[in-house]
Amino acid sequence: MTSIHTEIDKSFQRIRELAHEPYLEKVIGKPKIPVFFVQLLHLFMESYGVPKERAHVYCVATTLLKMGLDLHEKVSLDHEEDLQKTRARQLYVLAGDYFSSLYYHLLSRYQEIEGIKCLARATSTINEAKMVRYHTADHEAKWEKRQVIESGLLTALADFFHVVEDLRNLWHRLLSSLTVLHLLEEDQTDWNETLFQKCQSAWHEAKKAVSQLPTGEVKGILTEKLDHWSKKLGSFSLVKGG
Repeated sequence: MTSIHTEIDKSFQRIRELAHEPYLEKVIGKPKIPVFFVQLLHLFMESYGVPKERAHVYCVATTLLKMGLDLHEKVSLDHEEDLQKTRARQLYVLAGDYFSSLYYHLLSRYQEIEGIKCLARATSTINEAKMVRYHTADHEAKWEKRQVIESGLLTALADFFHVVEDLRNLWHRLLSSLTVLHLLEEDQTDWNETLFQKCQSAWHEAKKAVSQLPTGEVKGILTEKLDHWSKKLGSFSLVKGG
């Protein structure tokens, strides 16, 4: 196990501890930890040279914030007459607020005031994208807003931590293309020719960006991930070709 994997596991353990709330889990289930999101956070902060303890704090705090935002996405807008469903909806709202508040608590504890402001601005942008996505009927516009929703916290921190402009731009390209690949992998049952081409384009962009990273753990891990996606693309191509 590499040192990055050790740090990622450390963050997972802390996130599980903070996210554990027996009553909430009983009613709405155990909240899902966004694994790929955690991995990307650690990878780009390692690439930036962020000290491990600070990276750990930001990874845990930002993931809890994302989990809160994701829980709010599950809140039904339909009128519910069933008491149990109404209670579950209320708990989704409260759970989302609770997880979102944990990021503030953690970062303020370490006096990361500018980081709190950065993530608050990103959250505002994400919520705006959610509203636009909800009200638009255009499929491409919905897709673009979904990318903003999924990568907004990551790109905000990439800007917040960046030291060298070229490295920041490189990671912006990487985070954008890797998010596309991850989203399409999650939705692969709905793949069609358009999504396949979008995934191919994202893969080539990510491959080009990864090749520009210095040799090391980060580059190695991302190369393995791209190999995994390459096989996925090959499988789809074979199925499509019949």
